Amino acid sequence: SSADMTAAQVIDKYVKAIGGADKLKEVTSMQKTYEATIQGRKLKMKQELMSPDMYRQVMEVGGMKQQEQIYNGEKAVMKSPRAGEREITGDAKARMAVFSQLFYHAHLDEMDVEAEMQGVTSINGQQAYEITMTTGNGTSWTEFFSKDDYMQIGRRQTVQTGRGERETTTYFSNYQEKKGIMIPHTMTQSMGPRQF
Repeated sequence: SSADMTAAQVIDKYVKAIGGADKLKEVTSMQKTYEATIQGRKLKMKQELMSPDMYRQVMEVGGMKQQEQIYNGEKAVMKSPRAGEREITGDAKARMAVFSQLFYHAHLDEMDVEAEMQGVTSINGQQAYEITMTTGNGTSWTEFFSKDDYMQIGRRQTVQTGRGERETTTYFSNYQEKKGIMIPHTMTQSMGPRQF
């Protein structure tokens, strides 16, 4: 259904809801660690962000490093013990350039990202504003913000896998305050029939 607000208004309310632009600007680095169990094996994902645009993600399964992604503001690489190192390019790199920014919603203009309202939809049993984000080079993905409290509750993107393109949705929930900023503490990722 159609929305009563513009994309810019929703994103502005989200930025205010999680702590406000001034508060967000004070943060220079952030580290997140997620843990899950898949088929009896422990999966650990560690993300490190450092202002302005440094990003590192390490994935471990059963205590062994499986994969590492690094973005240094210019170059993006993926490293794995099996496949060695390869450069990340195209859409994946363009998204990484945005997601590597701490609280990128607070400065979309500077990053040449356009937000467009698609309307109101139901996601995970909640009413949400659906907004398409598009970078200057045409890379896009979709974000979902709760109609109740404007929190970001989802992100959907198409990713390249060894088996071609797959759509993956990430759900954010369990927002808790850390140093005056609301951060989601639970992340659920689904790709095809699998969820973790």
